[in-house]
Amino acid sequence: APLLEGGVPDYETIAKKAAGAKVCHVQRSRGYPSRAAFDLETIGKVVQAAKNANPDYVWVDPVEGSFSGYNMLNVIKGTEVKDLAEAFIDFYLSYDVQLAEALDGVDSPVRTDVELTEEQAANFTYGEEIVSALRLPDWDVISAHQADWIDNWNAIFSVQ
Repeated sequence: APLLEGGVPDYETIAKKAAGAKVCHVQRSRGYPSRAAFDLETIGKVVQAAKNANPDYVWVDPVEGSFSGYNMLNVIKGTEVKDLAEAFIDFYLSYDVQLAEALDGVDSPVRTDVELTEEQAANFTYGEEIVSALRLPDWDVISAHQADWIDNWNAIFSVQ
């Protein structure tokens, strides 16, 4: 997205660019640095289905790259079943479950000892090249600007 000084999104420019398209898909999440990291056959089907539904559909690969998304398991403070929650997390992070999740197409393995073939890894944030290219959010900047960004987003894109 176009940025102003201090990393603040330029909502005016974004709104002008978005005005020309009724549907816009922004590639993001899961840490893919570009469309090439996806299964291109699947993407082709998704894009074609979207274009069939709306010829104004636009795919956007941000030139800045993609941000890493997170899937988390958390233990809630004060839970009465802390031991069970921790046991579940240990189970989920086990080699066998991480491998099964990847092979079933559910999620990228977080364990570095889970090895996938190039074909198995094609749709995941996997391998040194992709992992090292991840952009992590600057939560301090986000927290400082979040309320204004939400207000601006709603002013530009909300239908009221």
